[in-house]
Order: sequence, then C-alpha cells, then structure tokens
Amino acid sequence: MTTTTAVTAVLLLGLPIALFSCTSPKKSSVLLASPSGYILTNSVTHARLLPASSRHSFTYSTVCLLLSLAALEAGELDVGWGGRIFSYGGKYGRILGLRADPYLTPKDDRSIRGKLEELLRDRGYLGIEQKLHSTWILTMPSYFGFEGINPLTVYFCYKDISGKNELWLVVLEVHNTFHESHVYILEAGVKEDPIPASQSAAFDHRWTFPRAFHVSPFNDRLGYYVVSVKEPAFATHSPKPVISVHLHTPSPEGLPEPGPLKLTATLRTTLALPLETSTILYTLLRYPFVLFLSLPRIFYHAWILHYVKRLDVYIRPEPFAVSANGQLASGGVRWQTPSVLENWARQIVESYLSKVENVRVVLVPGDPSQSPTSFPNEKKPEALTIRFTTPRFYTILWMAPSAAHALALGRSEGIFDVDDEETFLRVFATEKRFDRTFRQSLRSLPIPDSLHRTLPIPENHFLDGQTSTIIGTAVILLHLALGALEKTIFRIARARTVEGDEPWKEWERAARVLAGERVENIKARGGVGSVVH
Repeated sequence: MTTTTAVTAVLLLGLPIALFSCTSPKKSSVLLASPSGYILTNSVTHARLLPASSRHSFTYSTVCLLLSLAALEAGELDVGWGGRIFSYGGKYGRILGLRADPYLTPKDDRSIRGKLEELLRDRGYLGIEQKLHSTWILTMPSYFGFEGINPLTVYFCYKDISGKNELWLVVLEVHNTFHESHVYILEAGVKEDPIPASQSAAFDHRWTFPRAFHVSPFNDRLGYYVVSVKEPAFATHSPKPVISVHLHTPSPEGLPEPGPLKLTATLRTTLALPLETSTILYTLLRYPFVLFLSLPRIFYHAWILHYVKRLDVYIRPEPFAVSANGQLASGGVRWQTPSVLENWARQIVESYLSKVENVRVVLVPGDPSQSPTSFPNEKKPEALTIRFTTPRFYTILWMAPSAAHALALGRSEGIFDVDDEETFLRVFATEKRFDRTFRQSLRSLPIPDSLHRTLPIPENHFLDGQTSTIIGTAVILLHLALGALEKTIFRIARARTVEGDEPWKEWERAARVLAGERVENIKARGGVGSVVH
C-alpha cells in the first residue's frame, strides 16, 4: 500500500467515525477508570548551540503511544474490528501496530517485556526468577506497515511499594540510522542530580552520565548527557511525560564532568488521549503524514548542518564492546547485521581455525547477544582469545596482507585485539614461498609506503588455501572496488569528513599508530566535539 493510499484510507475511514464519536476526544477520558494505553501528540524541539557559527534549531510534532506492556501483550489494547485500527504482534493488516522484533535484542522470539526483563537480568537489576512489575513503553508505532526510525523509546519501570506504583527505572533505548541501538539504564534515587526549585514543577528526575553511542555524524562520541524526566501522571488520566536531553562537551580541564552545553532535545506531550478507535483516527486526521517523516527530517537537517552550517562528518565508529556478565549497566543491544562479504570471510576464517593444532582459539564478539566460539572445542596446551567489536574483523583478516598487518589495523580502528600477540602471529603465520601470488599483490595495493617499510608483505596469505583462486581473487577485487566507490561517492556529493577520519585512510592511521602515535590522537577533534570546515 502506498503512502498516498494509506492516508486516503485514513481519511475515508476515519472522518465519519471521528466526526460522529470524537467531536471532542478529551471527553472519552472519563469513560475508562484507568486506561492501559494512550495515544500522545508531542512537541519536539532540537537546538544546537555549539560551535556558535553552526547554531541551528527546529521544532516539529510527533505522534507516539504510551502503553502498559502487560496490557499490550495480553491483547487488551487491540482496537477496532479485530485489531484493524491498532494491534500488537505485527505491522501489516492494521493502521497502527507494534511488534517485538524492532525493540531491544534482535532475532529474539520473546515479547518486548520478556526481552526487557532479560536485559535487566544481564545488567544486574533483576534476579533470575524475578519479573517486572508495572512497565510502560513510550514509542512510535508502525503506520500501515511502515516502520520508521524510532530515535528514542522510553521504558518506565515501576515497583510496588506499599500498594503504590513507584518509579524504579527509566530505560532509554536509543536508535541510530545504522540499525544499531544502545540502552541507558537510569535508576530513580540513584546518582540523581538535584533539580533546582525553579524546575521542580517541570521535572521529577535528573541524571548525568557519559555519552557512549554514535547518533549524529556531526558529533564525536565524547561528552555527557544530562537527562531530565517528568514521569507520566497516570492518576490524572492524561499523562503527559516530558523527556529533556542536554548534551555537554567534555570538561575543558579534562575533568570527568560535563563541559559547556552543546545540544538540547526536548519531547513534551501536549495531548494525551486514551487509546480508542475514535482517538486514533482523530489524531491521524490531524497528523496524517507525521509517522512517515522521521527519516526525511533527519536527512533534511543533516543537509543543512553539513552544506549550510559547514559541519564536517564523523564516520560512524564501531559500537563499544559490552560485557555479557552484567558488569555494565548501559550498553549496546543491537549491532549491524553482518554483510554478505563478512559472512563469507567468517566461514573462511572458521574453516582455517578448525585445522589449527596445539592452540585453542576463542573468538569473543562485542555484541553480548552473540556467544563466544572456540576452535577447536577441546582443551589445548595453549589458548588465544580474540575480542572483536564487529564482524568486520573477519574481512580484515582476509584483506590484510599478513597477520601483523591485520592486528595493526584492528588496533588502530578499534576493531579487535588479542590477549597474546606472539600466539596470534603464530596461529595466523604464512608459509614461505619464493614468488608473490596475484592475490597478495592485490592486497598490497592500499598499503602506504610508510607501512611497507615497517611491516614486510609475505609472498602468500594464510587464508588463501581455504577457497579457490577464482573466488578469492573476485572477493578481493570486490572489496577494493567498494572502497574506491565509497571515496568516489563522497567526492561527487562534495561530502567532507573530519580530517583523519576518512575510511580510505585507514592504513595510514595504522602506520601512524605503529610509529608510536596514540590511537585517540590520530583523528582531528574540535574543541566542542565538532569540526567546522
């Protein structure tokens, strides 16, 4: 169904119903003693304050849902002709919908509530058999099957204290445009900031914590968030939550505390209506296109910041590795899906490792939803542990001319590291031969002269015996072509990266790190975590 068809359907179906039963939707709030779901209209304001020459601000309206997870997953909130207006469990065959797959951990058959409980167990907030009490989700639904980017989903988790629901946790699930997501877990009464008396009516809670996830290409990943929350006032039957996010730069003195205010973003609910057929149609008649606009809006303002405000682009860094043992409360929950080439390279590497003798190699992904793998499974006299943040680790092993080159690039780009460098180089050692293979000649093309002098390139490659010459050569050529294409696209679009952050200069960065430079010093950083061209 096209966007035009979808909106037309809303108009044709909703107009008579809304006019008949929802002339004043606010009246419907008295029909339910305690609604378990609401449709919210919000005003969202963004403002960029630094650098001063790139100031920019804008305000827009959004539509989202505030729902009890228990009622949602029990089917109690399905609305209209068997859930044709709104229902849980899918995105097609309904006007608005929610399903579990886009939230928290991917490829997980559990419900949203089940995944949230497992996350809180992993991060040390729930016991093994402990269940969540009352939990509400604030999120944007799908619209006629279209699931736009959900920049922020908020979970309000409550505890039963003396028969009353008291806010326990606020879980922020942040999504970026690269299909990655990260959670920040904030506990009421724990490490909270005092709220000035002048703002006590506006907010109930405030926390400050380090930023750890890439969201905008116009900011580095440093700094601190100050998050202020006004929790939903369910007793009023018109809960109007407010979420305010302030991003501060790091302290200019290098102290572990916020510096100057750089960005602000505030979501403020202006209208909260019980989730009913009439209120859904009323809201969509007022805002028929708003649920389609999240991604176009992001691209539009990115264009302004880059081409008009002259901010250079930070290339997306790989997410920080997250411990799966509950040591880190906040952290990544969704990584990019491996590419076809990464999956192919993984098969090649695992085939090679299955034949290694005398050393047990353990591969530990940064994604906590992925389990470590061992080659071989049985114990060996020696062990080597490789920790990696992304499946790109496998393509680096395939494309780097040697194990030493792969390790240099993995460390400089923050892709992987090993617990024993000597054992790593021995496990991935290359058999000596007299003439260089064509595939090795191709692999050496991106290597700068400075690295040639530091690390000699062997005549053949340790992985070449795991696949045919034709397929192996084709994969190398494809990698090189994709790298050249990326650089060409940037040049045609006149897009500017932050100096030193260019993807096609990764081997130059590796050479500089091998020469003694610190990893964090090889990329330019503006004083406010942004670079103006």
